[in-house]
Amino acid sequence: MREASEIDVIDGGDSGCGELLMRMRMQVREYHDGSLIRVVTADPGARDDIPIWCRMLGHEFDAGLFTMMVDRHSSSLSAIAQGIPLQERRSKHLAQLLISVTHSNDDADKATVGFVVANAAVASDQDTTVFLSCEGARLAQQVTIDGIHEDGFAPLTELVANFVEGGGHLLVCSPCATKRGISEADIIDGAQIVGGARVVELLAGGATGLTY
Repeated sequence: MREASEIDVIDGGDSGCGELLMRMRMQVREYHDGSLIRVVTADPGARDDIPIWCRMLGHEFDAGLFTMMVDRHSSSLSAIAQGIPLQERRSKHLAQLLISVTHSNDDADKATVGFVVANAAVASDQDTTVFLSCEGARLAQQVTIDGIHEDGFAPLTELVANFVEGGGHLLVCSPCATKRGISEADIIDGAQIVGGARVVELLAGGATGLTY
């Protein structure tokens, strides 16, 4: 654990949504309780995301430290600063989430957004499972995710790796994989081929489902 200076800064750069929240989650673990962190990012969605993230994780959000800086040369939002006094306590909003991703190269936008939301969920300490089915089963292969990088988003390879490293569960539909010639030897580390019963078990246990 490290002591923060008066206000330490996390530079989110152009990172947005789940990618930004995951970066924050990893970095704030390095600080002691009571540290004050300022996050600077070019993502306009952070105006909503960061206060919500603080509430879910039990950090205190100081609205008085919220500022926006506008780049006069581009007339666009260039930075958002948030003050986050850190407190290490378990979220009171722990939920079980099931995010189904049914696309890969056939709709790279949906495939990417599915993992962006999954990253945001894991970064908020929610119990999150991604279920790859239909064409989405191909996302269990490194060669497929290596080839997907939608404009405005982090590469899918990075999003998937961050999701698994952050504690997310990655399941692959067994018949969907078989239909596409994908075996256990072909899938990335952290992925698991399962039958429909696993998904039914999650839903029956109260998981909230979302499909892309």
